[in-house]
Amino acid sequence: MKKLKLFLSVCLGITALYILAAGWLLDASQKPKKADIIAVLGGDWEGYRVKTALKLFNEGYATKNKMLLNIWQDSHIVDADGDIYRSERAFLLSKGVKQSQIGKIEAAGHTMNEIKFIKAYMLAHGYRSIIIVTDPPHTRRVKMLTSLARYEDAGITLLTVGAEVPWWNRNFYLGNSTARHYVMLETLKIPFNFIMYGVLEPLHLLELLRPHLHEPVHRLKEKTIKTLDAI
Repeated sequence: MKKLKLFLSVCLGITALYILAAGWLLDASQKPKKADIIAVLGGDWEGYRVKTALKLFNEGYATKNKMLLNIWQDSHIVDADGDIYRSERAFLLSKGVKQSQIGKIEAAGHTMNEIKFIKAYMLAHGYRSIIIVTDPPHTRRVKMLTSLARYEDAGITLLTVGAEVPWWNRNFYLGNSTARHYVMLETLKIPFNFIMYGVLEPLHLLELLRPHLHEPVHRLKEKTIKTLDAI
């Protein structure tokens, strides 16, 4: 009984420490440095990611003058003048970015699909460095997935830059419901993604098991979101 109490106390202590430190652990944002291209990952409904990417682009951080956008991304972007844009591409074109400077991430679904597509695109076009812009608490998983996708082995230098979102402060994320929800989802997704792409895929089991994983994973995600909405 004493050992069980000790075990539970240790588990509670570790959980408490993680909750306090999660903002720093998940936010792997880096200071921008010049790279060949900039990529904006999907999930950018309000346009914070593409606005951050545009700022970096205008400041000369993309030395090859190229930005990649997910073509499956719908958006509701409101600029400083109150104008609304339904796509990141339309927003960038309205801000003076040329059509030829915008490339496509033709990958729907999971972040890993985007990561793999970006790697193939870079190798096909001779690019060797990239800034990936996404939400700050998403950057840790992005770095893990690029590592599993062997970016470094392919000679690709990566920088992850967190978008300037109003709801995120890694020191005080607990005070914002959007940030809390994001942290909890990423806490679940990181080990799940590692098992999928770091264990099952190298063993050539992922495609075999994927049809059986889809439904339970979808149900778990729905339950998690409902639980988070209730908090």
